[in-house]
Amino acid sequence: MKLIGLALCTTLLSARAEPADAQSNTAHARSIAAATSAAFPAPDGPVVAPTAPLASITADTASSTATSTATSTKAPKVVPRRPLDTTNPPTIAIAPRTVSSLNQATLAVDVTPPTAPTGLTATALQLSAITANWNIAQDPESGIASYVFGVGTVSSGDYSSLANVRWWQVTNATSLSVNVALDPARTYYLSVYAVNGQGLSSAIVTSSAIHPVWRNLGATTNTLRIAFGTTGFDASGRSIATWQATQVTAMTTFFAKMMPILVQLYGPPADDYTVTIVRDLRYHNSNVFLPSTDSILMDDTFVPQLFTHELIHAFRNDHLLSSNEFWAYDSTLSGFEEGFAQAVSYEAMNAYVATYPSDAQVPGNSLWDSGNDWDYYFQNTAELRGTDLWCEGGATGLHWLKYEMG
Repeated sequence: MKLIGLALCTTLLSARAEPADAQSNTAHARSIAAATSAAFPAPDGPVVAPTAPLASITADTASSTATSTATSTKAPKVVPRRPLDTTNPPTIAIAPRTVSSLNQATLAVDVTPPTAPTGLTATALQLSAITANWNIAQDPESGIASYVFGVGTVSSGDYSSLANVRWWQVTNATSLSVNVALDPARTYYLSVYAVNGQGLSSAIVTSSAIHPVWRNLGATTNTLRIAFGTTGFDASGRSIATWQATQVTAMTTFFAKMMPILVQLYGPPADDYTVTIVRDLRYHNSNVFLPSTDSILMDDTFVPQLFTHELIHAFRNDHLLSSNEFWAYDSTLSGFEEGFAQAVSYEAMNAYVATYPSDAQVPGNSLWDSGNDWDYYFQNTAELRGTDLWCEGGATGLHWLKYEMG
């Protein structure tokens, strides 16, 4: 959603009182000329005086106007010249101008790079990802704008070699989880540096050696847990309050009942870890699982089937079906991941109703099924035969049909 800002500009017009007639204008000019000639006497030569006596001309508008109404018939008066006083020439007094403290702060330029991040630690998640965290860098002048990290197979070297596996990438956080294909026979290093508000970079710091080790997924002791974010986000991404106690109770109660059903259908989750449920109003009537942050983002509308769909994604954690051999997103495989999660969520919800027919959150007469015939729609809708689940960009709604076909 785009927000269009409308700037309202108000022009203030100040009225200025002008003399009523041309004679008044002449009187004003005479006043200025008289004042000027008094302050800056001519060095030589005659000066033609105004038609009215100098004493009768003042700077006051009303007096000038009144004086000028009488038409003068006198001949011009010649004022004798006065020699230039070279020992005491006229001076112009100009008040000194100072720069306010605000302007001084604006003019200040940060020429000092930030300190380097400290306390960097990095660990491999089997052969598919690296997690890392560090302490914040310091820059008292312009602050820290971002961090930049890369993954390589050397602990020292030039800018390119330090990121010869995963090229430099910007992040605003002091922790990360990045998907990357790792070889258990190789050693890896993660490097990071800070960038301040002026664009200056700190020194690069590099982690100790990272040794990826393969381990079997889905150990019988693995458990998927949920926690709740301490901060929420409104529709514009600004921080707001997190979940209310009643919302936490509703989701916790449903999760406790659904987890044994998912384990019965799926077996243990791939990893033993915790998923954080984040209140994010940008996801209106939708949920999304982010394996990079181990979180599910959703708005205030709790839909048990949709929540179950994301839990099924979370069961595989970073080992999603939508990742290719390099653990990068693949649009073709995404259809398998989404369709599979949708189908299993239907199976799980039907099992939930059978187990808890009098449940307060899910009506006992609910039935989840797809009325879409695979062969008919597949043969008659060309978009469904594409390899990308989101081939139509979500505009026509066909992706929902693909979910159902899954």
